[in-house]
Amino acid sequence: MPLPVLFVLQPYASHTSFWARLAAANLAEYAQYFYTDVKVKFPALVRGETAQLDRLSELGDVDRELLQSNAVCSGAGEGHTIGGQFFEKRTLLRSIQRVCPTCIIADIEAGGEFGAYGRNYWHMASVRTCVAHSRPLLGLDALKSPRNAHDFHGRIIDDFVMISSAVKASGRRPPTDLESYLVARLQGRVEYNWLNKFCIQVASKTCEMLGAVMMRGPTANLAAFQAEDWLAAGSAGFAVASQGEEAFRAALADLQRRPGTPSGGPQAHWGRFYQWVAL
Repeated sequence: MPLPVLFVLQPYASHTSFWARLAAANLAEYAQYFYTDVKVKFPALVRGETAQLDRLSELGDVDRELLQSNAVCSGAGEGHTIGGQFFEKRTLLRSIQRVCPTCIIADIEAGGEFGAYGRNYWHMASVRTCVAHSRPLLGLDALKSPRNAHDFHGRIIDDFVMISSAVKASGRRPPTDLESYLVARLQGRVEYNWLNKFCIQVASKTCEMLGAVMMRGPTANLAAFQAEDWLAAGSAGFAVASQGEEAFRAALADLQRRPGTPSGGPQAHWGRFYQWVAL
């Protein structure tokens, strides 16, 4: 039986944010404690297990396939999936929540107190910009006990002052071509691209690592990279890799021929990029 208070499942809404909205609207102070009342196993729901998504679909009275297509699911191995796209754990952020402040305020203005929801692409580590509003994604503050990391609605309430301030303070930053490609591909809207032959997280990291070496050389100090550095690196790598295998090989050859490049094997020529590939 559906819950008394229901919501439309918004496009590309993560299943955990949908659950948190339902829990809050149906009088649960904390999303992780609501499961005892409605026979949901919360940890299993967070992992996106089939039986729990079935139950959430029933409780929320929403299409099961649509819910699954946007769910962030954790497998038994070392990664996650969204809509059938595989991500290694380090390339998908789960407990670290990032939001577009403009999206959140617009959601609440349109849908009321429980209107804010998380977009599944906000979990992708290589996407740092809201493609709808050209705003940097904002990392939420540390958890305030007993708040659960996946209680999206609760975390918005906890950090609402910061989110509201960020709408006025943060400037606009157009998404890079790589970010736009990744979001479009996740949402099934991408046209032909050579990078499509690789899983999405390999495509994103290939562009970032190639771009880092193109910009900073084979010994680039990746530990010192900030968000802006990764955006620039990803953009530079995507400009090459999106043109196809021939352009990609030409870029690697160019790195070999650069003045000052040490002699030796592939690690000497391609440095950090080679080290990442060899992992």
